[in-house]
Amino acid sequence: MNILFLIGALLFPRLTLLFCWSTGSLPLNTTPFALDVALGLIAPRFLVSFWALGLGVHPLWVFFLCLIEVSEVGTGSRVSSRRGRK
Repeated sequence: MNILFLIGALLFPRLTLLFCWSTGSLPLNTTPFALDVALGLIAPRFLVSFWALGLGVHPLWVFFLCLIEVSEVGTGSRVSSRRGRK
């Protein structure tokens, strides 16, 4: 797996997946297409981390991808609810 793909997935996951899909350079994977689409829309970093595990990428990359995805999902509703109260 290309290091630029992993860095792009950390910073801009949906944009990276869209760019790689449009250029035909997505990594080969064994996930069903429906799961690719669902995870690509809901939690794209989980999709990339699942692919990375299958391709033998260092587990630290997978950990960071999952950690960022969980922290992003976990803090989103709290921040938006604070905005509404002010």
